[in-house]
Amino acid sequence: MNRQRTVDVNCDIGEGFGRWRMPNDNALMDIVTSVNVAAGFHAGDPSIIRTTVEYAVSMGLDIRAHVALPDMLGFGRREMSVTPTEVQDYCTYQIGAVAAFVTAAGGTLSHVKPHGALYSMASRSPEVAAAVAAATAEFGRGLCVFLLNDRCGAAVEDQGVELVTEGFPELNYADDGTLVLEREKAEWEPAWWPEGPWTWC
Repeated sequence: MNRQRTVDVNCDIGEGFGRWRMPNDNALMDIVTSVNVAAGFHAGDPSIIRTTVEYAVSMGLDIRAHVALPDMLGFGRREMSVTPTEVQDYCTYQIGAVAAFVTAAGGTLSHVKPHGALYSMASRSPEVAAAVAAATAEFGRGLCVFLLNDRCGAAVEDQGVELVTEGFPELNYADDGTLVLEREKAEWEPAWWPEGPWTWC
């Protein structure tokens, strides 16, 4: 029996703020299958969320709310001492913002994906993962939560939502399988790829 395998290529999108805009968002959305829309805590503002979502809906992309810790200055890459209740409230607030614009554009929110430090925390802490999942469940049991691994899978699924794990071809991993998350984005030099030449398709 032939089984067709598919790969979902997703990217973080809408990560500007105010007068500062990411210049190639629409071009990027032309070549991916799903997008993680910055929800306002690490980047993004109402106008950027709206225009990003409208273009994503027009392209037929799956849309995810990209939720983060309230750390605009640190681009959501700094861990914070927060309670599970605070995490759930942060996520509910941000999911609600993206979901409103998705609905207004005639689309459907399909997933929730934590960003940066929150992503790392939720991938290793069942309490944080459960808080993200609980906020997600408030918007529908059909939504999924994306994390790095299934270490906290039970905590997510106990909230009635599905866990989806993923990989990052452009980031470096530590020996324990966690992501190496710099506070400042370094130049991309993935050490584990073989030498080229490469053909992109």
